[in-house]
Formats: sequence, structure tokens, C-alpha cells
Amino acid sequence: MCGIAGWIVPTGGETDDAGRVDRVLRALRHRGQDQSGSWSGVVGGGADWRVTLVHTRLGIVDRTGGRQPMADEAGVRWMTCDGEIYNHLELRCALEARGHRFCTHSDTEAIVHLWEELEEAVPDRLRGMFAFALWNGESRRLWLVRDRWGIKPLYFARLGNGGIAFASEPKGLWASAWMEPRIDFSRMAEHWALGFGVAHGSLYQGVEQVEPGTCVSWAVPGAALRSRRYWSLPLGADQDQGQAPWGATEWVDRLESRLTASVREHLMGDQPVGLALSGGVDSALLASLMRRETGAPVATFSVGYTEAEASELTGAREVAELLECEHHEVVLDAERFWALVPKLVWHMDGPIRWPSSIALFSLAQEARKRVRTLLTGEGCDELFAGYARYGATVWNRRVGRWGAVRVLGDGLRDSIREGIWSRPLPDLFKKLMVHSVLGYSTSDPGRYYLDNWHAVFEPGGQCLSGVEWAAGSDGARLRTEAYAASLAAWERATDATLLRRMLYTDLHGYLVGLLQKLDRMGMAANLEGRVPYLDHELVEAVWGMPDRYRYRGITGKWIVRRLAGRLLPRAVSGRRKRGFPTPIARWLREPRGEAVLEVLLDEGSWVRDQWGAKAILGMWNAHKRRERDHAERLWLMLTFEFWHRTFIRKRGRDGAVTW
Repeated sequence: MCGIAGWIVPTGGETDDAGRVDRVLRALRHRGQDQSGSWSGVVGGGADWRVTLVHTRLGIVDRTGGRQPMADEAGVRWMTCDGEIYNHLELRCALEARGHRFCTHSDTEAIVHLWEELEEAVPDRLRGMFAFALWNGESRRLWLVRDRWGIKPLYFARLGNGGIAFASEPKGLWASAWMEPRIDFSRMAEHWALGFGVAHGSLYQGVEQVEPGTCVSWAVPGAALRSRRYWSLPLGADQDQGQAPWGATEWVDRLESRLTASVREHLMGDQPVGLALSGGVDSALLASLMRRETGAPVATFSVGYTEAEASELTGAREVAELLECEHHEVVLDAERFWALVPKLVWHMDGPIRWPSSIALFSLAQEARKRVRTLLTGEGCDELFAGYARYGATVWNRRVGRWGAVRVLGDGLRDSIREGIWSRPLPDLFKKLMVHSVLGYSTSDPGRYYLDNWHAVFEPGGQCLSGVEWAAGSDGARLRTEAYAASLAAWERATDATLLRRMLYTDLHGYLVGLLQKLDRMGMAANLEGRVPYLDHELVEAVWGMPDRYRYRGITGKWIVRRLAGRLLPRAVSGRRKRGFPTPIARWLREPRGEAVLEVLLDEGSWVRDQWGAKAILGMWNAHKRRERDHAERLWLMLTFEFWHRTFIRKRGRDGAVTW
């Protein structure tokens, strides 16, 4: 993993390029502390332009020789790259056979040489996770390229002087001093509704992301941006609509073959590789395959809480003992959790959607003491239908067609939801009822799915109607703005089954937020995270699998459990999914939680200005009295406030603000 940045600007008497480079290197140093470097050159022809590339490196492959920015033999093409290319040795052998001379053993150098032959067709040949910028001095063109899933981040902005700047994280743009952070209010509806951005933009005006599986190019002098999508998840025909050619055994065989190959590729590198072990079937299966591939004990790492009801340490410990892993644990308490929040908001460059991000960072910190790379199970639930919401949505859709249910109007459902929440019933029962057809109409399945399972604040509902950026907007408009990118994915999968549409939408939305979480929390600890379940060859091989092999009865990830059953005891392969729970609802009701309310109601609080003290106190008191679980909403408001103080008001010293 690395930090990359750069800019192309008219020279215009610029004398502070070295100062800009130094500030950017400091801002991104947490992404790579082994080496750092930069390259700068002037492009003539009319007005002169200066090209600058910056790199901070966490050395995984060829730790001493793979310095960047890196050039081809002629010094014409220069690049700075973040990530890993798992098939670089295969590419290298073919390139050397065609006469290319390599100066290092770095995986990045394979991209530089391959670009000489294929240019922007290169990403199609790469297997890995990557975000890179490549400057071609002959064509005077810059390429910004991101891997197929967006595992590695890459932001860019057009500058007021006609130039362009890019960075792994927005803070790299601010450190370059080419622009200042300002809120993009057009993104507010999506971020308050979902807690993460699905579209290619960001919360900052003028700052966009290179979309996953996309190559963006820009030429001097100041030409229009060109964008080409080189990969997308192939929708194809739904096999459940025809005759499936394979049975369960053949699909399990295929999954075992492809996942084994992916794990083997993801073990690539010169540094030790560990595993984030939750005790669930996803990571347990990876642990088993890693042990089978290496023939040696696997270094595993787990995180839990002092509150036993929210901890998965027991299950992880059982798997580690079964597979004879070198196991390590971290236990997180409320005091440590709250203390880390402002710092990690700085690392996230935005609000933190999931409280479990704090636990992930703590795990990464512990793992970094022993390894530089950590495999994780991200993507398995979205690819193989691991969440209970998938089965619940399919069931509710069927029940929603019953005549007695169809007559329920939106107003009555609103009353039913509020009535359920106000009753002294167990939280689990209330959540199940609210998420059923009693609480939401299924007539519009895409919006039903997002409202029901992803929305933190319902767009257009009471919780959004009073804020400044939504003033004058009706509910339909806010919902359209909030869900536009997610519903675009939903509509692209229009010919698929309901289950497949949910998976497709989550792979292009919810997973985007999870991968950002993995990258930022890992990089905050200077640790590389890898995701074997998202190997694109594996995904392409299993995407056409019939629904019945993903979700059967009330069992999600059915096919994954069948494979795990070949390698692990039933007690592990059949273990119920718990997610990554955080006892934040409980902590908010404790005395330390009062500090959250103080932040939100502070005289200078942006959240208070937007929402009003009355609305905030209403949620707080309802949560304290256990009338409604508002933990998720209060958490998002807190991290929005810290983000605003840190980057917009710039109240932090050396980055993060304090409580």
C-alpha cells in the first residue's frame, strides 16, 4: 500500500513546488513509511506546464528496490502506483521475452513496460488492487486508473488555473495548497441517508473519484477529461430463468478451485501475511485455505469488546485453535473507543459510517506489530448473499402481494412504524416488525430495499425536512437525490431476479463504503488489507450461479457453507452470522456518552445549526429512555461534526480535533 499524489499546472512563475511536495508527503506518510519520492518535469509547447508526481511507499514487493515514481527505459513514461499486481511475474516474463529490460523486481515496473505496448488497454491485463497515475511525455497525457472494485482510492480535481491534481486521499489535495476544502451540498442527501457516497463524487466541492474499473485521461494543455470503463460486473442472463447447467457439487467445486487460486495470489509478496479472523464462516474458510496453501501456521488477529454480548472473540479463538493458528486478540473498551474517534475521522477524510471502523483500526494496529499485509473477508456477503436482509426482502416482497397487505397506505404504515417503536417490546422484535411489509410498502422494491435496510435517516422523512440544505425540498425530491446512484445500479440489473438485483446494488454501493473503511483504517495503521473474495476472475466465475445456491430457506451463503463443510467442522461451517456489532447503543446511555451530546449541542456546532437543538435532544432523550434506538443516527451526526471541525473549520492541530 502506498500514498500517491500529483498535479499538472501552468508554470506561471511557480517557485514552491518543493514545498508543496514536502507538505503532501507529510499528509500521506501514514500510507507508506518505508520510502518517499517525487519527480517533476516541464512540458514545453506554447505555455509551459509542470508535471509533478509524489509517492509514499509501504514496501511489500522488492522492498528496497521498488522506489517510485518509476519510469520506463527511455524516461518518457512516469508513474506512481498504490496497490499490488498479483500477476506481475507472469507479465514480467512475457515482457522480458519481448526485449523489455527491468531494473527492479517491483510489481509496479511491469505496468510501466506494458504501457509502452498497450497503453490504456493495460488495466484489462492486471489482476490485483491498484490506483495509479501514469504520465506519458510523448503524448503529453495523464492517465488515472483504478482497480475493478475500487479497493484502492483515487481522487482528482480540476484546478482554477486550468490544471489538474490528484491524490489517494483528499487531504493530499489540501496539502498541495492548490485548493481549499468546501462542502458540496448536492451530496448531502445521499450522505445523510446512507452514510456513505455511492457516486463518483465526494463531500467536497470539485473533488471527484475515479470510478472503479475506470481509466480517466487528461492531456496538456487543459483538454477535456476522457473516461473509459474497462471492466464492469457482467450481468448476463439469470440462470434461474432457464435450465441451470450445473448442480450443487459442480458449483462447490468451481468455488473451491477459484477461491483457492485467489488466496494463493493474495499471499504474494516479500512480507508476512496475516488474516483478520472473526470466527464466522468467511474468514474461517480463508484461514483453512491459507493453512493448506502455506503448510504453516497462519497469523490471525481478532478484535472484541469488554462487553461480552458484542464480542466474537470466543468463536474466533475456536477456529484459531482448530487450525493451529498463531492467534492474537485485541479487546476494546468504551474509553479507548471514544478517544480514537476524532483521529480516525481525520484518516477517513469524512464522517465514519460504521462504528466498527474503530475496532478495525485497533485490530490493524495490533496486526502491524507482526505483519504488513492482512487478508479479510470483505465482499463475501455481497457476492454470496450473506445478510439476513436478502431473505427478508424476498419474503416481504411475496407477502406484499397479498390483497390484505396491498391496501395499507403510506400514512397507515408510518403510524404502524411509530406505534411499534413506541411500544415496550424487545428491540429485535421491533426491528423485525418495522422492516416487514407492515412498516414499508414493497410496490417499489428498489426504494423499499434502500429505505428499509440502508437508510440511516429516511430521505424526505421528518428527520431531514428541517435542515438547511433540504429546505424547500419535498420528500420525493430528497429521496431521488439520496438514492440516485444506488437506484441506477438497481435499474441496470432490471432483468435479474430480486435477489440478484439486491446483490448487484450492494456490490456497487454498500461495498464501496466497506472497502473505503478497510483502506483508511488499514492505512491509518500502515497496514495493507487484501480481499480474496473480490478477485475478478472468481467473481466472474460464480456470478451466474442460481439463487438457490446462494440463499436457501433462511440460510445465506449456502454455497460458501457447503465448501466450508469440506474443510471445517459443522460447528464452524454452520455458524450463524453476527456481523461486526459494536455496543455503541449501550455506551451512549452511559455517563461518557454525555460528551457526545455536548459536541452536538456546542455553540459552534454545524450539526446543531443544521438540525436544531430540539431535534437533537429529541433523539437523544428517546435513546436514553430506550424508546427508540437512535445510536446509528447520533453516531453519524457526531462524526459529521468532527469532520466539519477538522476539514471545513480547520480547528484541528496536525489533523484531528479533540473532544
